Formats: sequence, C-alpha cells, structure tokens
Amino acid sequence: MWDLRERLDHRWAAGSYLDFFLASAMMLLVFILGIGIGFQYNQVWYEENKELMQHIAYMLVAMGWMGAIMMAIGFDLLPFIHQSESYDVSILRMCIALNITGQIGLIIVTFTFDREIILAYGTVGVTLLALQFIVVVGPSWQVFKDRIGNRAEASGFGTFLPLMMPLIGVVALVSWVTVEAELSRELFKALLVDFFMTTVILAMFIGHFNRRLEWDIGSKYSTQRLFLIMMILGTIHVIGTWAQHTGRFTDPRIEYTLPLLYAVAFLGARPDGIWRNVLAKRPHSQLILAAHAWIITAIVMAMFEIRQGLEPNHARHVMLLGVGTMALWGFAFWMHDDHCHLPLDRGRSGWPFLIGMSLAIGFNVLASLDIIGVLNAPDWANSASLLSAMIGMGYLSVWWLWETLFHQGEWHRIPMYYGNMYEDADPYEFADEE
Repeated sequence: MWDLRERLDHRWAAGSYLDFFLASAMMLLVFILGIGIGFQYNQVWYEENKELMQHIAYMLVAMGWMGAIMMAIGFDLLPFIHQSESYDVSILRMCIALNITGQIGLIIVTFTFDREIILAYGTVGVTLLALQFIVVVGPSWQVFKDRIGNRAEASGFGTFLPLMMPLIGVVALVSWVTVEAELSRELFKALLVDFFMTTVILAMFIGHFNRRLEWDIGSKYSTQRLFLIMMILGTIHVIGTWAQHTGRFTDPRIEYTLPLLYAVAFLGARPDGIWRNVLAKRPHSQLILAAHAWIITAIVMAMFEIRQGLEPNHARHVMLLGVGTMALWGFAFWMHDDHCHLPLDRGRSGWPFLIGMSLAIGFNVLASLDIIGVLNAPDWANSASLLSAMIGMGYLSVWWLWETLFHQGEWHRIPMYYGNMYEDADPYEFADEE
C-alpha cells in the first residue's frame, strides 16, 4: 500500500480491528452458551472426557476469541508503534475467516458427545485455528526486522509475541494429533495457557499503563529486562513440565514456576506506580485495573493447589478466563475510544462486563474451594458463575454489535495518540490527519 506521495503507507490497516472485535464478542457468547449448556445437558459425559474437553476449551479461548483480539491489536497498532510495513489485506481477511470457522467447527463437533467423532472431525476446526496463527509468520518477521534501528521504545513484547504465534499454531496442531497422550496436552497447556497467555496479559498492562497512558511506570530497558525474565521463566516452566512428565525430574517444587510467572506479571506491571496514578484520579481502564488486581487471587490459588498436590487448573481458569478476558477487552475498549478520539476522561469502561466477570470469578473461586475441600460452597455457585459470565459477555456482544452497526459519534481511521507518536519526525504526517 502506498500513499499519494508514493511512500510506503503502513497505515492502511488502521481501523481494521472492528471486524475482529465483533467476531470475538459474538464467538465469546457462543462459547459460553455452547460449553455451558453442553455441560449442563450432559454433565456425566463431560466429566468422563474432562481432559479432552479442557484441551478443546483452552484452544477455543486462547486461539479463538482471544486470538481474534490479539490479531486486531496487531493489525491496528503494531505498524504505528514500529513504523513497519502493514499486513497484507488478504492475510487480514483470511485470519478472520479462519478464526470464526475454526471456532464454529470445533464447538459444533463437541455437541456430538462422541469422543471418536470429536477426535476425527475436530481436526478441521483445530487446523483452521492453527492456520490463523501460522499465516502471520511473514508479517510478524517484517515487524521484527523493521524494529531494528527504530526509535520506538519497544520492549520486546510487541515484536516477539507475534513471532511466537506461528509456533503456537504448529504446537496446537501437533498436540491435537497426539491429544490422547498426557504429555502432549500438558506441554500445550504449559506453552499456550501458562507461558504465552500470561505474557500477553503482561503486555496489555505495559501497553496500557506505560505506553498509552504514559504513566512512566517503567523505562524501555526495564521493560526489556522484564520481557527477558518472562522468556527465561516461561522456558524453565515448559521444560520443567516436560521433565516431570517424562520422569527426568521429580522435584515437585518445579510446579511453583506457574505462580512465579503470575507473580512476575503482577509485580512487573509495577502495582505501586499503577495505584499511585489511580489514587491521583488519572483516567485509566477499570477493566485492565481489575484484571491486574485479580492476579493476586490466581497466585494464591495456584500456590494452594500445588501445595495440596493438585493440578492448578482452577488458578489457570481465573488467570485465563478472568484476568485475560478483562485485560484484553479493556485494551480493546480503550483502543476503540482512541479511534473515536474520545478524551481520556470520557472513555467507556464496560461496567456491566466488569461486574459480570468479577462476579463470575468470585463464584468460580467459591466453587473451586469446595472442590479442593477447603469449605462447603452452596450448590448454586457454579451456576451463578456461569450466569454472571453469560450476562457480562452478553452485554459485551450486544454492545459491540450496536457500536459496529449503529455508532452515532465520530470515528477516525487513525487512532488518537498512536497517530502522532513520532510527531517530532513525522514522515507520514500523522499529526495533520484526522
């Protein structure tokens, strides 16, 4: 894509996020309704095939509607941040199609409640979801190369995370082909859910509080060190998972790398700096702030479950479905407001979604403590958690549908703030474009 002066225009993909966000919001509701209703309808079958369904759920969440949000942010903002050549339009459309069809295919096949059919025909859905990550390898590599010598204060999150996505896609395919093997499922969970998604969540915190709001909670070099720490710790966690399940390392303390990852994500975002600015009543995303606060619950639950000799799945659910969902959608709301050029103090917070998801996390933790054996939770705790999530996500789906089709205010293809990041040396004259 070239501008009127025959210069490479990396701005053409700006505003392309709307299709991704709408697809994510609609599929988020479909996921909750599909998995929730399916579980209530045939709970015995779900319990008998718990490991398989958990594997499918992780794919639908992290590579499905969360994957759509990550793609939207990448297509829309990374070319601005890194002054990089934008993604090709054919790849953008392909990713949307692969994401939606992959999720629908995988959800539909689970309603057969037949393990053999799911393993056979679920391959189609998994392949489509994996391909959406694999096809961005070229553009991701281009962003990485363009970052070299760039003045952008990139910490590594915005360049290396896109490069990890093709790897995630390949690992997802391999894990599905070998899904009957416990080691395959555990490695996929360690890489995608524990390592990659926790790093993505931290990237949302840094991107919002440090870059977008300019709260100066970390320098370029401190965020680079933070990214390096996450990479090292995540690699140790994945290798430790492999060593434990192959009998090469039997010390159970290696499992504490999971709450350690969560702790680094929490502390790395500098809660002291965040709350100093929050108490000063500076505008911010309440969704992202709530997501950051809920990490404490995930850390405590992970440590408690590991100490009890249990798999820390309840902590993973809090981190992925609770913290991850609020962090990504909080970033999405704020990015959309930037395209609408709304002043910071008028940004949309998504309070119904925030309340619904917080209640869902709370009820889920209550039910989890009952399962672990800490206390006797009421029988309706799980149902209340599901209902709260459905209400919050239902609001989100309706809001994005209305905003996409019937938005009455101003909307600008070039987002506020990102359009003039390089105002002092503005080769594309962002500052003059509305």
